[in-house]
Amino acid sequence: MQYYAFWYQLDSEQRYLLWVTDLDSDAKDFVVLNAQNRIISFNDLRTLNQHASRNEITITEQRNPTLHNLDFVSRWVFDPLPETVDCVEMLNAWNMFLDVWQSAKKHRDGFRAIAEPNRPIYDKLFAGNNIPACTPKGQHYVPTWDADEIDALLDVMSAGLHMVRKNLDHTADAEQSVGHGAADDAVQNG
Repeated sequence: MQYYAFWYQLDSEQRYLLWVTDLDSDAKDFVVLNAQNRIISFNDLRTLNQHASRNEITITEQRNPTLHNLDFVSRWVFDPLPETVDCVEMLNAWNMFLDVWQSAKKHRDGFRAIAEPNRPIYDKLFAGNNIPACTPKGQHYVPTWDADEIDALLDVMSAGLHMVRKNLDHTADAEQSVGHGAADDAVQNG
């Protein structure tokens, strides 16, 4: 497993989570939980690194970490216009929500029920990111959104923000033990 500092902004505050991926398995990505099954949110990298060191976790270095701007998503939810859909920000948020859902033990069912039937919206956001490996050379896709798609995207983003807010714990300190969300389940049920 590889651990990364996951940088995000919510409610005008930039913070970090511990994000986990396992490139050698089919396991889903997830974020680290505390002993109360809440997502540990760190106020800075120093605190995250101290916590990782105490729990014998090695953080994989990133050259250009991506800020997951949930404030942008929060603002969009209050004024969901088709012309203000930012495919990069929305896809980043949706992926974060999926990883939180994978980890969370509480307050998560609403997101999955809303997100799963709206997979075509996710795919449209993905295409709108124009990733070079997926976009033909010389082409650039700019999606257009109808009212039903905007309503669906609004539902997904609202449910995801609600789930994140309900599961975050901003009180990371020296004594918290680490739970690994889905990884703990796999070990316990092994």
